[in-house]
Amino acid sequence: MISPASTTDPTAFYCKALDHPAASLFRVGSIGSATTAELVDSAKPADAVISAGSGNSFALPRRETLKRLADSGTRLYRTEVEGAVTCYLEENSVTPSVTDLP
Repeated sequence: MISPASTTDPTAFYCKALDHPAASLFRVGSIGSATTAELVDSAKPADAVISAGSGNSFALPRRETLKRLADSGTRLYRTEVEGAVTCYLEENSVTPSVTDLP
């Protein structure tokens, strides 16, 4: 599931337009900006990738987004912490892998 990068709340799209949104992998939109509890509770992602530059001037990803995902049991992969994140897609699975920062 890819969250749209926009200033509008994507919750309506994912939680109302789809009957049962579920995600193995969730790419958090807008470098970890607001991701609602309703969206996380509905999608129940096993893994989430947040792409952000280290020390970005926007202070993203947001702490409440990180907490919400962590509290839901979602494994977080953060490019500003872990480096490049590659996701290998197979028939019925997604396997994230990280390349450590130098």
